Amino acid sequence: MFSSPIPSVSIPSTDLLSYVFGGSDPVDPCLPILISAENPDHENISKPQAKDLVQRLARGLQVAGFQPGNTICLFSSNNIYQPIISLGSVAAGGVWTGMNPGLSDGEVKRHLTNSNTRFLFCCPTLLAKALRGASECGIPKANVFTITPLTTKDPTQNPWTSLLAHGSSPWTAFDDETKAKSTTACLYPTSGTSGLPKLAMLSHHNVISAAVLLNEVERRDYQVRQVMLWPMFHAASLTWSHITPLRQGWQTYIPSRFDPSKFLDIAGQFQCTDTGLAPAMMLAVLHNDLPDHEKRRKLSSMRYGVCGSAPVGPELERRWREIIPSNCPWSTAYGMTELSGVVSKVHYPVHDNTSSVGALIPNTEAKLFDDEGIEITAYNQPGELFIRGPTVFKGYYKNRVATDECLESGFIRTGDVVYIESESKKLFILDRKKDLIKVRGFQVAPAELESELFSHPGVAEAAVVGITNASGMECPRAYVVRRQGSMVSAAELVNYLGSRLPSYKRLTGGVCFMEALPRNANGKLLKKELRELAAREHRSSPL
Repeated sequence: MFSSPIPSVSIPSTDLLSYVFGGSDPVDPCLPILISAENPDHENISKPQAKDLVQRLARGLQVAGFQPGNTICLFSSNNIYQPIISLGSVAAGGVWTGMNPGLSDGEVKRHLTNSNTRFLFCCPTLLAKALRGASECGIPKANVFTITPLTTKDPTQNPWTSLLAHGSSPWTAFDDETKAKSTTACLYPTSGTSGLPKLAMLSHHNVISAAVLLNEVERRDYQVRQVMLWPMFHAASLTWSHITPLRQGWQTYIPSRFDPSKFLDIAGQFQCTDTGLAPAMMLAVLHNDLPDHEKRRKLSSMRYGVCGSAPVGPELERRWREIIPSNCPWSTAYGMTELSGVVSKVHYPVHDNTSSVGALIPNTEAKLFDDEGIEITAYNQPGELFIRGPTVFKGYYKNRVATDECLESGFIRTGDVVYIESESKKLFILDRKKDLIKVRGFQVAPAELESELFSHPGVAEAAVVGITNASGMECPRAYVVRRQGSMVSAAELVNYLGSRLPSYKRLTGGVCFMEALPRNANGKLLKKELRELAAREHRSSPL
């Protein structure tokens, strides 16, 4: 059994809203916390304003027929009102969920049905699609609201602000650990990288635990001004967008979508100190046309950053550190939706340049198992990671079979192969267990090959999957996105890796070039799609 090197801490046993709007450290009541990056002077919300809006929305939902246990769904790009609407549903005794704005009509219908959504909140540009989905799922048109600024008065859009005109309703507070663990606060969709997305049930205690163990154990010695770039419908953003800003007074600038130029402008204009990105976002910033010295200038106020959703190779990490301040700790974090977001990272103010994902957060235990199911108790030995702790989810909503497949004695099976370093207790992710390629009896981790490919000056992105040849043997195949202006050939890349790695790690499955790698909305690589593509290519042209 492995545990966090950070001492355990006490987790409040209250309801989520009492945690968010409580706290022993006072927050300046006039300080804008949730701030529109596009319209910061006119669209911003302080902590007292947020509390007032949450309680007014709770009352409005109740007047509109919302019942305890009902679900509201947010279908929108990022905005400052999503945390308010989410917490308002909890104040009314319900649950919130969110959808990727890029979902098709069929996917919208599936999510609304699976989550048993009763009220739907969407941005105006998605209203037509939201109404089609609502109609398919029996949600009354009157229960579909547009997420618009507080000053919007257009009744034809049925703005969510119409729910704020019925007075205020305090939430039902409690201080009961059993109730906090059993009461669901939100349903977050899993990434869908290995099948259809499922809905992870996160309890009040799960969400509070994540906020405490991620953000309260590392008290900042500066006023946080963060740029929120992760999609708010994804669990990766949960504590950084919905919880900690209001709890601790972190000023949070929220652009509607990620754009590398816009991110750099926001960071520079508002002297932002913190942010979180996915590797694909980091690449987009690095490839932006702005000269590196201008990028460094705009990022000069950065004090701490986190990268998540996919591994960050040494070469990407090295290039990223060239444009951020040398005194800015940058952590690659590791987590899952089922773990309430993040379960390991390098905590502020520690610096790390080892390409680890940091140590386990406090109050968390881990086990490792080899391919034969035998527990590994030694450090520096790779095995499949199992996690137990207060952030482990309740289970999948209305899916007992899937829940039982991944939970055992309180431990969740992550499917990731890692090792834990003996001195620092940091975790190093080798790869997804199902992604490992077996070549002549040797285990080949695609992440290692991808990192080597990325070090080639002609490569912008790379992903490696296994493909079976005519003899039934697995061979590594690379899918590569060239850097702009690069004419690097497949043969050149095969030889490049062949000169740097053992023979069994060579790209015997070949190299295929793509315009872009398939990713979900949070930037996570969809290797499932690449494996399907490789299988189709193999059928038409066997190795």
